[in-house]
Amino acid sequence: MINLRTACLGLLGFGSLAPVLHAQVVTGTATYRERIALPPNAVFEATLEDVSRADAPATIIGRARLDKPGQPPFKFSIQYDTAQIVTTRSYSVRARVTVDGNLMFASDQAYPVLTRGRGSQVAILMQRTSGQASETRAERNGMFRYMADAATFMDCQTRERWPVAMEASYKALEAAYLQTRREPGEELMVSVEGQVMSRPSADGGRPVSTLVVTRYVGVWPGETCGAANATSPLQETYWKLTRLQGKPVIVAQNQREPNLVFRKENRVTGSGGCNELTGIYTLKATEIAFSGVASTLRACLAGMETEGAFLKILGNVRSWKILGEHLELNDANGQTIARFEARALK
Repeated sequence: MINLRTACLGLLGFGSLAPVLHAQVVTGTATYRERIALPPNAVFEATLEDVSRADAPATIIGRARLDKPGQPPFKFSIQYDTAQIVTTRSYSVRARVTVDGNLMFASDQAYPVLTRGRGSQVAILMQRTSGQASETRAERNGMFRYMADAATFMDCQTRERWPVAMEASYKALEAAYLQTRREPGEELMVSVEGQVMSRPSADGGRPVSTLVVTRYVGVWPGETCGAANATSPLQETYWKLTRLQGKPVIVAQNQREPNLVFRKENRVTGSGGCNELTGIYTLKATEIAFSGVASTLRACLAGMETEGAFLKILGNVRSWKILGEHLELNDANGQTIARFEARALK
């Protein structure tokens, strides 16, 4: 039998009506800084997630959904089963606001709860996203897979997975994927512009939310979304080079991957892919500059062009920014000239 407390939470939009044997709740508030009134068809959602594995999407433990939530701050309560909580794992809460399937606001950092000395209450600040309801197109980064005449896309920001409609600019995306993948069904990071729209399901049943690609932007082999709601520090992190001047970095077989490690004593180490490198970096808030960068003088059969370009752009770097588990180094005009992804320090 469903107890009265569980039923009330479900009726209020705070959880599922499914009975939970050992029910507890995570409570919180979510807001945003912009003075923007939400339309009446907005939807607020908060999820409690297991974010322990860096190599896999987060697992949703509980969810709270508010249709027509009004205006912020949004108060929410997520019911979860204590039997699903393991003290050695990490859990976090994520919040977002969508309008007609388009992401309008979302949390962009981790809000840990429950384990490792964390409590069961959070106060979340959401950020405005590029997928505003007023826009017809929004650029999305995510993991794409094509197999058995079906394609799927997992959005890096929302961690939602949708089928991809084989219409509009889909053919350009498929062609780039097939040219880049190393084996059938391999999942690759891609950037596209598109909308989530209702389309008939493959089995002829009820319509399903489907990503319609309006423009193919790029494919980035060797790059992933990273762990959900995780943020890696600049220092003492192994940063693998994934993009250089807007182009993907392809590592040749049996070759080291280009990388940087920012040591705490303001010394940078790493590799260009062939040669070891070392130098000095200076930080001032979001500003960064490299000096005295030197490398060994080996010659390799492949990758020397990439290594030369990598070493050259370090002299043009003026600022840095971390987005989750990705580091961007920018030039004096604020343009990203190198992008990295966090890996376990080797």
